[in-house]
Amino acid sequence: MELIQSFKLKRKSDFGEVSRWFSYGSNLNPWYFEEKMRERGSPLRLEAVKKGIVMGFGRVLDNRSSTHGLAYAIHPGSGSVHGITHEVPSDQLPFFLRMEGVLDDDFHVSNRRRYEVIEVDVHADPGSPNSTGTAFSLRGDSTCEGSERENRAREHYVEADKYVRAALSGAQTQAIDEAPFLADFGWLGRIRQIP
Repeated sequence: MELIQSFKLKRKSDFGEVSRWFSYGSNLNPWYFEEKMRERGSPLRLEAVKKGIVMGFGRVLDNRSSTHGLAYAIHPGSGSVHGITHEVPSDQLPFFLRMEGVLDDDFHVSNRRRYEVIEVDVHADPGSPNSTGTAFSLRGDSTCEGSERENRAREHYVEADKYVRAALSGAQTQAIDEAPFLADFGWLGRIRQIP
C-alpha cells in the first residue's frame, strides 16, 4: 500500500478491514466530523470511540489549512495530548485521508499533503505506565509560526473560529480537558484585535 511505503509504517497488518486512529482536534466533534465527511461523499462516522492520551507530543494550532487557515497538529515534545481513538473501515479510509489533506483528489499520497501518517501508543490515562493499544494518527506536515501564523488566523478568522469552536465542543462532548481549546479560542480573539 502506498501509505505504508510513503510514511515508512511498521504495523502493516493494522490496515485491514478496520484501522484504529487517534484524533485530537475538530474530529473530536462527531457532528462536525460527519458534516466534513458527507461533504466529501462519505458516510463515515466516529465509531468505537474511546478516550486516550498520547505521550511525548504537544497539540498546536499551527498547521496550514486551505479551508480554515489553521488546523491542529501534534508535534513531538515532552507533553501529552488528550484525544480519542476511533475505527475507520478500509473502504472509507481513502475518504478520511483525503479530507485530512494526506491524499489528493485521485486518492494518491499528495505532494502537497498537510499531515504525515504516524504510529502512536495510546494510554488510558496519564498515570498509566503501559499503552492500551496502538493507533495511527496525523502529525503536522505544513506548520507555520510567528507572523505567518498570526496572518493566517486574521485572514481566515471566521473559518478558524468555527474550527476551534468545533474542537472545543468536541472536547466537551468527549469529556476531554477543554482548557487548551479555550486558550486557542482566546488567542484567536486577541489576534483579531491586532491591526
